[in-house]
Amino acid sequence: NGLAPALERTPLAQAPSFGVNESQSRTWENLVGRSRPFWTHWYGPLQDTFPDQLGDVGLDAFMAAINRAHPTALRSLADETTYSLHIILRFDLERRLIEETLDPADLPEAWNAGVQDLLGVDVPNDADGVLQDTHWSGGQIGYFPTYVMSLQIWSVVREAIPDLDAQMAAGDLL
Repeated sequence: NGLAPALERTPLAQAPSFGVNESQSRTWENLVGRSRPFWTHWYGPLQDTFPDQLGDVGLDAFMAAINRAHPTALRSLADETTYSLHIILRFDLERRLIEETLDPADLPEAWNAGVQDLLGVDVPNDADGVLQDTHWSGGQIGYFPTYVMSLQIWSVVREAIPDLDAQMAAGDLL
């Protein structure tokens, strides 16, 4: 969970809010997990674990593969380059729903048009389109801007820890 063991069983071991908690999943998945400093340390052990698949793949090729820009209609499969465009689309549609400038019945059409406009991708069906996330059906309006918090927090972290890349390259993730 990324928390220091000394904080367990204290209020500091809990996420201060849903937004902060969700933003941190994006931080670990995309900002840390796709970074060269992280893989500088962890790529060797990964190659050792999967020698048949990665034994002959250099770090540069691996980094290019995990950071390849390839637009997709599915947010959960989005690359780091286009992931934020998915968030922008969801935020825009939520805002329009709240402002009552978009009727819920028109959401699938607006979704498809937004995906085409921002990503240049056709949406094959509503299951892979407007219904792909459970957030809206679960009533989680305003959920997606939590991912933007990760970038704001990451900016502060990078300023507060000038040698963060060196620490990650050394395998120090606490």
